[in-house]
Formats: sequence, structure tokens, C-alpha cells
Amino acid sequence: MRFLAALVLLATVVSCAGPVPEPSGEAAVVEPGVVCRVGNNGSPILADRGIGGTGTPAKAQVSERGIGGTGVVGVVTGFASICVAGLEVRFDKAVPVTINGLPATAGQLRVGQVVAIKAAGSVTMPDPLTRARTISVRFEVSGPIETVESGAGVMMVAGQRVIILPTTWVAGRFGVGSWITVSGLRQSDGTIIASRLDRARVGALTVRGQISRERETTRIGNLVLHDSAVGTVKTGTFVSIAGRYRNGAADVTSIDADLLAEDPAGYFGISTARLIVQAFVHVEGGMVWLINGQKFQAGPGVQGTGGGYRNAIIWLERTADGVFTATALHNTSYRAQPKDAPSRSGGHGAGELVLPPDAPPGPRPDDPLEGEGGTVPLSAPGEAPTSNAIPSQAEPSADGAFIADQRPTLPPGVTPTVKLATRD
Repeated sequence: MRFLAALVLLATVVSCAGPVPEPSGEAAVVEPGVVCRVGNNGSPILADRGIGGTGTPAKAQVSERGIGGTGVVGVVTGFASICVAGLEVRFDKAVPVTINGLPATAGQLRVGQVVAIKAAGSVTMPDPLTRARTISVRFEVSGPIETVESGAGVMMVAGQRVIILPTTWVAGRFGVGSWITVSGLRQSDGTIIASRLDRARVGALTVRGQISRERETTRIGNLVLHDSAVGTVKTGTFVSIAGRYRNGAADVTSIDADLLAEDPAGYFGISTARLIVQAFVHVEGGMVWLINGQKFQAGPGVQGTGGGYRNAIIWLERTADGVFTATALHNTSYRAQPKDAPSRSGGHGAGELVLPPDAPPGPRPDDPLEGEGGTVPLSAPGEAPTSNAIPSQAEPSADGAFIADQRPTLPPGVTPTVKLATRD
């Protein structure tokens, strides 16, 4: 009945307003000298104090002002402490971290993962930085590769269509039959634009997505769901399922509402004052639309560019009547910082060129498994090729497996779909 309880929670979002709280000793600070870095295989660079080298004690930070906090959703692009959706969000080793609902540590965060961060502090442009209270890593699918369209850079993973871009981090060698986790954002048609691929535990099937139904058959993407409970879920609902993969279908053992996909405001709670969300969005008729059908009034600085849904970062502010209004929208993409290369706070994802990483997604034998039903965040020793590859580029090999590209540049005539982490 967790699913029904979650659906009830979605309907309970109400307005919240009140007096400005007194400053506290642990809050957010805008610090323009913070550096975004990427370690081996997209991992954090550990420092003596904290993660990523900020080294600023919490008590020395500027106090938080304003109601509530900030909800941040997006692809990880670096660490300083963690760079997401154009923000640099400070955190320390004690911050609660989960990966697909399982307890994890900050050391298991990787570039290309999609995270939802509940943060403290008011953020302002052009130097936004806030402090994480919790960090949740989300995989769109963890399952077997069913087919690979080598020439198109497309694969099917547990019934989900996945597009591999030149900017996708590929942490290993994968072919048909390999079990992988896919991090990324879904387009309006349900296709996942992959930002990272990792090796997964065989047999641990998890899928997020939107329920569709044709006659008596229930699906997420092309994955048929077998369980009496799925028939009671309303068509169009965003859910997270787990189960056993058998003959191209899922024997579902659990199904829950995906609160973040269904209603970001509801996920972060009524006390959240602002949301910064990376997603595929569409602007039309003075409204900003998400792929789940939600719409927000577009402020004066938010204008559409025509066409369909685009990968963008949207800033939402809660108004006095409790609803969210879109105050800014920046077209963006997946692209990580070069390893150990400095970038000013506000520059990362804010209009400056962000180059591809210069280190391959090589194996790290000391990386732990993440628990039953989780993933191996890095390739196992001896199973991933060692090279001087650029991990943001991937190509299919002759046998249809996707590996890290051995070349320092894209081949002649090939233009990456996504080049820069910029805000236009």
C-alpha cells in the first residue's frame, strides 16, 4: 500500500508562508572561488576537509535567509563539493546519501549520475552555492541490454530505449546481455538520454517510468509488467518498479509512485521555497511544461525558442500563494569538467566552455558494491579496457559492445548532439 500512500501525498501540496527565520549557524554561502573537479572515473576528489576541497567549516558560513530551502535535480557534472544544474552544492562526508534508495556514501557519487538534492540556503545568480541536507542518486533503469543499434548509438535496456551520446560516461565494456544501470533524463516520448552507464548486478531489475496500458497489458516503455497490482495503477502514472526479468518481461515484486517524476514540488515538500530542475521542458503560451504534464507560469525572463522539448535547467520560485513560477530557464547539456581543471563558481554551466574530461573511466578495484539490488558503480578489474580515452565519448565496437572511445577527438564529420554545459 506504499504506492497508494504516495499517491495521497502527491495531492497534499499546499501553500506555505511565514515570517523570515532568524539566521542559523549552519547555512549556505555564495563563494566565487569554489573549484569543480573530476577524479578517476568521474569520482569526487577527496580533500582533508569535506569533499572536493572547499574546506570551509559549516560554522563559518553565511547564515541562511528566507523560508524553506532549495530542491535541486540534475546531472552531476563535477565536484566542488558537487556541481549539479549549474549550482555548486556544498556537502561533507556526513551528509545522507542514497543510491536508488539504498544507503551509500559521498565517495560513491559519480559524474553523469542524476541526483535529487534537498539543500539549505537561498541561492542567487550568478554565483549560486548552497548546502546539501540529503543527496539521492536515481537510476532510470537497471537491467539487461536486449539490443544494440551500433550505427545509431541506441540500445534497449529492459524495454527502455536508451540513446548514447558522445558525452555519455561509459564506465566499462557492455554488449547484448550485459546488465547495466542507466543514468539520464527522459524525453517526452520516454526515451532515456543517457548521461552515464555502469555495470549492474545481474538479476536486480529496477525501472522508473510512466505506466501505459493496451487492453490488458501494462507496460513501462516496451517492458511488459506481470503482477495483479499493476492493473490497478492509473495509466500515465510515473512509478518505480522492482522485480525479476524473464523472457523480456518483468515479474514485479514492488511498485511505488515516483514522486519526483510525478510532482517535483511534492517530492521536496511544502517548505521548499525554490526548485532548480534539469529536465526536458517546453515553453508555450506563457507556460513552462514538463514531460509529466505539469506546467508553471513563465516569468518575464523565460521565453520559448520554438520546437519541442529541450534539455534545460528551470528555476522555480514559490510565490505568496504557494504556487511555483518559472523565473529563469537555461538551455544546457551533459558535460563534465576536465580532471583537476579549475572553474569559477558560476562559470560552470553558466555560459563558459566546459571541456571534456581527460581521464578514462578505468576500473577501481577498491570500489565496493552497493548492496543487494544495487550496482557496481565502477567496472570490475580486468573487465574494462585501459586507455587514454575521453570518457565523455563512446562508440560501438565491431561486436556491438559500447566501450570508451580510444580517440582524443570525434571522427571527421561527426557532430555531437550535446557539446557544452552552457546556459544560453
